[in-house]
Amino acid sequence: MVYTMSALYATNIHNLRIIARKVGVSRPTTLPKNELIDEILNIQNGLKSPIPVSKRGRPLKHPVDSENDTDFFISRSLTDNSKVIKTQVLEQQSIEKRAKQELLDAILKRLNEDLLFTILRVIDEEVSKLM
Repeated sequence: MVYTMSALYATNIHNLRIIARKVGVSRPTTLPKNELIDEILNIQNGLKSPIPVSKRGRPLKHPVDSENDTDFFISRSLTDNSKVIKTQVLEQQSIEKRAKQELLDAILKRLNEDLLFTILRVIDEEVSKLM
């Protein structure tokens, strides 16, 4: 399985650690997400050699045995991220709509003030003509 940087960034840290163990990253639980992604990509691109799988310690609760498992993690993370992005876009559109409405309200208020001022001026001129 070939992993891309965008797919790995879209994956949560838990699933990323499972992928890292499969690829052969040393101590994946101690690395932050950015370094973990760098390690995975370095091993995948042949810049670093993978470590052999250790037989020491407790076995994994959910070992990754097939390519399909990691595909599922990545596609699920991408779906989750697309939902977040859609929500952010809708929020941005709502903010823009409110800003446009506030601008229109301000313009109407200014027009009403100008109209009222003009009407008062005309009335004042007419009154002064009568005197």
